Amino acid sequence: MASPSIKNKLIGMLITILVVLTMISIGVIYPAIKKIGTLKDSIAKIQNEMEQKYENSQKLRRTMRELDNIKTEVAKFDQATIKPGDELKIITELENLALKHSVDQTLNVSFSGSSSKIKKPGTEYYELSFLNNAFFENHINYLNDLEKLPYYVIVKNIRLEKRRGNITDDVEKTPITLSFNAKIYVTVR
Repeated sequence: MASPSIKNKLIGMLITILVVLTMISIGVIYPAIKKIGTLKDSIAKIQNEMEQKYENSQKLRRTMRELDNIKTEVAKFDQATIKPGDELKIITELENLALKHSVDQTLNVSFSGSSSKIKKPGTEYYELSFLNNAFFENHINYLNDLEKLPYYVIVKNIRLEKRRGNITDDVEKTPITLSFNAKIYVTVR
């Protein structure tokens, strides 16, 4: 038998090396590439989760900052409303205001609110109907002081009428009737 030639030996070695390299590629490199792809997907997923958590933490921080502002706004709202049971105090205060400005005041008060057991904030209020008689300046001063009260008096439908039959010597000092409706909200807890 003839010994294989160098050329055949070289070709055989090359084929053996190629087969070994192919097996190494299939056995080692391909799983490593597959593992790298899986790691890439996992890293992307973790990155998305981290970004989501970061955004949530930013929203939480913003909410915590806004919570202080909301608390101050709620405190302002509580100051702008009356407490349940303070009706007599409010009526007395409005009557004293009328006396202070020499205004003849007729005041009708009615309560408007839900009769259900579930109380909703901002649904209960007192409806006030004013019918005031005085001189124009006194009405203006009365309304000015009404505006300065520590709670909101929401005025609507202001109507001024010149009173007939009450003519005084001074034409500018004719009594005027001021009528309007107002709301004062009650704090519900």
